Amino acid sequence: APPEKIFETFATLKEGEKIFMTYEDFFYSLTPYSFHPHPEEEKLKKYFENPPEILQLADINKDGKIDFPEFVFFLTILQLPEIEILNVFRKKGTSEHKMDKSVFSDEFTNLRKQTLIGRKQQNKTFIDARHTSADEEDFQQCNKSLIEVLFKEKAEISAEDFFTVKNELIEALWNYEFH
Repeated sequence: APPEKIFETFATLKEGEKIFMTYEDFFYSLTPYSFHPHPEEEKLKKYFENPPEILQLADINKDGKIDFPEFVFFLTILQLPEIEILNVFRKKGTSEHKMDKSVFSDEFTNLRKQTLIGRKQQNKTFIDARHTSADEEDFQQCNKSLIEVLFKEKAEISAEDFFTVKNELIEALWNYEFH
């Protein structure tokens, strides 16, 4: 399914014509087998009230809700094969296989477009009356914010730095799904 449809299926917040995901919606969209009612529903609700810091990265702009570009960026992070990331760092990075913000931003944008979710994305297409769409400018703004979060105070990051974030995200999702 196109990412717009996945987003629409799980998003429960609506503000005017726009829809957004809560943390709970976001996790459900990534762990669809957990979508059905769970016997420990109250315990899970507490998990979403104060999710792990790594999962709060999904809300890059810190507005308390996850919009479509944020959703796509985290799907991209999860879908990127490690070998592709390593190859990009080797080819485009410095001799120590590190990248600065500008190079990483450009390469991450290219990688986003090459992932399964990126290829399926239907820019400026309206799936239904809720109008889930984003143009390249929306993604560039999200990309810029993500880069600031990933780099923090660093001038460059390595593939290992990127893998650390990706693996922490996966571990937090596993903790949610199997806990």
